[in-house]
Amino acid sequence: MIRKFNNNKGSQTLEFVMLSPILIFILFGVIILGLTIFSWVIVADSAREASRAEALGLASADVKAEEVLKGSGLNTDSDRLTIEKRETDNYVTVKVSYKQPTFVPMLPVLFGGDAWDDYFIVSAKSQFKKETE
Repeated sequence: MIRKFNNNKGSQTLEFVMLSPILIFILFGVIILGLTIFSWVIVADSAREASRAEALGLASADVKAEEVLKGSGLNTDSDRLTIEKRETDNYVTVKVSYKQPTFVPMLPVLFGGDAWDDYFIVSAKSQFKKETE
């Protein structure tokens, strides 16, 4: 005998349980992307300040970039930060790369990273003309 089930108890709970991992992934993804954009702005500012300081002879590009990053609260460990400086006769070019950590698995894959990375690589490059007297 076939019985007709008209009892819908628990269906909303089941739907919530099925959708909650996706909603949590989206929520944490938005938070991490916001932090990554914040880091990108700070990295761009540090590259600009470092190239300016080096071109004007005020400070070393490495020191100035680390100073800006530390002042903004970013971690400047050697495994997270890379500063490349290139000088020509008239210009100074500084490239700053920073590994912004993430705790959301597989999030960097959506933006071109590796599946097993737990960070985004944020980089910025700035060029400044040397001042001559």
